[in-house]
Amino acid sequence: MSFCSSSADARTALEHPQLTQMDNGASIVELKPNETGFHVMELGWSEGASPGLLPTAIFTGRTRFNIYKDERGEAKRFAKWVESLSNGTVVCICITDTAIAAKRPPGEELYKALRQLGASATLGRLMYRCPFAMIGWKGASEGEALVALEKTKVLLRLEATFEKPSAKANVKMVNSMADTVNVTEVLLKES
Repeated sequence: MSFCSSSADARTALEHPQLTQMDNGASIVELKPNETGFHVMELGWSEGASPGLLPTAIFTGRTRFNIYKDERGEAKRFAKWVESLSNGTVVCICITDTAIAAKRPPGEELYKALRQLGASATLGRLMYRCPFAMIGWKGASEGEALVALEKTKVLLRLEATFEKPSAKANVKMVNSMADTVNVTEVLLKES
């Protein structure tokens, strides 16, 4: 599992043990499997002839938002972090195990923070062991983010292209794609 961003002529100054800078300008963050909670990558705009999005903060491993372990405290930390973001900051969220505990669902504070990043007001509830991924940005209208929330045993892949904001215009997602693969169906076809 990984996050990936790219900019043709820029490299991030960010250092992180799971971050790899590729020669083509891509930044890849490899995520460890089976870690509960939200893994998050914050992206900022690079400058130059070919501007792109580069990681400016990464919350994985010990710094992830572990809502599974502490649904109230970590949901509050996540909401506070979202509140601190500048308008237009692009955010990628995913899970590598489960985001929440089966018997301790997160409160409204978590969903309010996701809506501040463009999640829909009708976003289904995050469930135990159900895949979730999102690409959104601070200041997006509700429903503008790219969100995938599926049943168990489904792999998710999200891609999005953004238009750099100007003094007159906000961030705009110009291309997006969500792809799902039902692992059970694939395995049944092979047997």
